Amino acid sequence: MTSFPNFQALNYLAKSIILIAVISYLMSPAKADDDLLTRIAAANPEISKNLRVRCASCHTFGEGESNRVGPNLWNIVGRPVASVVGFKYSKALLSVEGNWSLSQLDSFLKRPQNFAKGTRMNYSGIPDPDMRASMLLFLRNQSNNPIALEGG
Repeated sequence: MTSFPNFQALNYLAKSIILIAVISYLMSPAKADDDLLTRIAAANPEISKNLRVRCASCHTFGEGESNRVGPNLWNIVGRPVASVVGFKYSKALLSVEGNWSLSQLDSFLKRPQNFAKGTRMNYSGIPDPDMRASMLLFLRNQSNNPIALEGG
């Protein structure tokens, strides 16, 4: 007796493999970075104007300006995390290695306590991805040499 393959099972298996591949692609860090860069490139920094007013109660943005309750944010994109001279950072931020990338800043601004549990930044975060993109574009532009958007 000849045994035929179970086409229903093969069809299900093929669809499952395709679904896993699509989900893996959509969840990949490279895809997330591409989406973030697209949002930032399309952002209008003016829509974050009201948000920046709230940030300015604790932070300064200009080159050479002093720290407040929070550190000065001039040239934050690309600089080492927790590196402003004279600012006393929380242990949570001191434990974060590397430089502030757009992706890291996006995660931090979304929910600071989730990014660095124990941070002293007393702010719940910016849940709206477009508002965060606008803020990231503004922060990126606070530099004499803003990083290229294709480099994140």
